Amino acid sequence: MKGKKQKNNPYSKNKFEYDEKRDCFICPNEEVLIKKGSMNTMARYSINITGQIVRSVYLEWISAGKGKMKQITSDEYEAERRRMADKMWSEEGKEEYKKRKETVEWPFGNIKQNLGLREFLTRGVENVKNEFNLVCISHNLTVLWGKMGGKLDCTIGCGICF
Repeated sequence: MKGKKQKNNPYSKNKFEYDEKRDCFICPNEEVLIKKGSMNTMARYSINITGQIVRSVYLEWISAGKGKMKQITSDEYEAERRRMADKMWSEEGKEEYKKRKETVEWPFGNIKQNLGLREFLTRGVENVKNEFNLVCISHNLTVLWGKMGGKLDCTIGCGICF
């Protein structure tokens, strides 16, 4: 999985392959980490450092100390997360993300940075929805104003229009 910069550890989580069918991780040393238990939504996968895994270099990287074991925590969305990361790092994914950046991301950046909405002033879901809708209306009107060249075409000659 690509994305965040990882430590130069050959046994960091991104180097472990996730087997969706067996619901386990496979380490770079071809050892299998099986699911040992779960806590809330996070599952723990671990491997005991005993038996055939007695290679000193391997132990140095994988164990946190004498008698400890390598543990990887994961949730139920691990397979989807890895598929999405692979998709986003492909050439098609990069092109698709460029489109998203141009069409979706800039209104939120404008609302946060230029309009200064970083927190809501009201309380309650309904009031916050109303406040956000007003800010969105303000953003949309600003965009429309810019597309019209900053002028309104007054067809009735009222003298009020700019």
